[in-house]
Amino acid sequence: MVQPWMMHAWPMVTCCPTTVGAQMIRDSLSESPYATAPRFDFGKLLSLTATVGENEGGKRVRDIERDGLIKIAAIRRDASVIIAKADETLRAGDEINAIVAPDALADFGRMFTTTAPISLSA
Repeated sequence: MVQPWMMHAWPMVTCCPTTVGAQMIRDSLSESPYATAPRFDFGKLLSLTATVGENEGGKRVRDIERDGLIKIAAIRRDASVIIAKADETLRAGDEINAIVAPDALADFGRMFTTTAPISLSA
């Protein structure tokens, strides 16, 4: 019997390694427990890190956050990480982790010296 991964040219049947590899990858992905699970945020949010510059130093977290658009989750300062509170004062050099909606991405990027997406692992 000729399998889908076999190439058939009369009178011989050969096996194409590329096709076999692609089929194995497809089968592995289709059996993945995550294949049908939607992303937690449905692709609507970004988790970003940013470095607080001189212009933002001295501002409070509540001055940076935008209701429903930007939420600062954590602040890395010196050798520690703290959960951000609305009344926390940011310092130049602090690294913040923020959840940002696409509508606020440009504004958030303009506020900080360096902004980059972070990789989350489950």
